[in-house]
Amino acid sequence: MKVHRQRHGGHGFGHGGHGFGHGGHGGGHGFGHLFRRFGGFRNRCRAFQQQQQPQQPQQPQQPQQPKQQAVFLRDLNFPDDEVVNAGQTIRKEWEFLNPKDAPKWEEGNKLVFDSGDKSALQGVEETSLPVCNPGESVVLSANIQIPSTEKLYVKFRLVDAKGTTFGDQCWAQLKVRPEEKDQKVQKSNSSSSSSSSSSSSSSSSSSSSSSSSSSKPVEPVKLVEPVKPVEPVKPVEPVKPVKPVEPVKPVEPVKPVAPVKPVAPVAEVPKSKPEPVFEGQFAAQLQQLYRMGFQEQELNEYMLTQARGNLERALGWLLEMGQRRK
Repeated sequence: MKVHRQRHGGHGFGHGGHGFGHGGHGGGHGFGHLFRRFGGFRNRCRAFQQQQQPQQPQQPQQPQQPKQQAVFLRDLNFPDDEVVNAGQTIRKEWEFLNPKDAPKWEEGNKLVFDSGDKSALQGVEETSLPVCNPGESVVLSANIQIPSTEKLYVKFRLVDAKGTTFGDQCWAQLKVRPEEKDQKVQKSNSSSSSSSSSSSSSSSSSSSSSSSSSSKPVEPVKLVEPVKPVEPVKPVEPVKPVKPVEPVKPVEPVKPVAPVKPVAPVAEVPKSKPEPVFEGQFAAQLQQLYRMGFQEQELNEYMLTQARGNLERALGWLLEMGQRRK
C-alpha cells in the first residue's frame, strides 16, 4: 500500500507540474494581449503627434528663363563661292534678327570660331556681340586673312555668357585666286631698287668722308642704266590701190511734211501703293519678302510658319513654287 501511494503521489505531482505549466501558458496568453493593446495605443500617439506638427510649405519652383534666339537673314558681303585674292584681309558681315517673341540679348554674348581654317582668323577666335532687343536686327562681323589655298571655309556660332550655343550659325565660304607672277616680279624689282638706292647712299657717304680728308672733291659715281634692246622694225605693208570715186547721185526733191497731229493728253500714272505695315511674329521677314517682290502676304506667312522663321528656307520654297506656276 505504501508503495502504491508513493507512485500515485509522484504521478499527482507530475499532474500538478503539468497544471502549473498550463497556468504559465495561460498567463503568457494574457500578457500578449496586453502588449498588443499597448502597441495600438503607441501607434495612435504617433499619429496624433504627426497631426500636431506644422507642415512645412513647399518651395515654389522657379520658372525657367526663355532661351535667347538669333535668326540668320543674309550675307551683307562676300557671298558663298565669291572669288577673292590670296593674301588680302577682308571683313565678313552677316545680318541676324532677334524675333519679337524672344528675350533680349544679354551682355556677354560672343561670336566664336566653330570649325574650318582656324589660321585665317590670326588668333582672334571670338568677338563680343552687342545687346539686341526683340524684333531688331544686328550686323555681326569677323576679320579674315585670305590664305594661299584654293578655297576658304570658316564657320562661327553664337554663345551666351555661360558658353551655351543659341540661334543659327554663319560661315564664310570663298574661292581664292592665287598670286600672279607679275606681282612677285614687281616685289623683287622693288627690293632690288631699294638695295641699289642703299648702295648709292653708302657710296655718297663714303665720297663725302673722303672729300673731307682730301683737298679735291670727288664726284659721285653715276649708275649706268641698262640699255634696252631695240625692237625689230616691222615690214611696211604695201599700199592698197585706191578705189574709183562713184558719181554723186542727184538729190531727190524734199517731200512736203505732213501736218503734225495733236498729242493726246498723257494719262496719269497711278501712284504706287504704300508698303503695308506688317505685324506679328515674322514682321521683319514679311517686309523683306514684300520688298523682294513676293506680295502675297498670306502665302508668305504660311511659308515662314512652315520654315519656323527661316527666311532663306521660305524664300527657296517661294521660288520653287513660282517656277512650277510657269
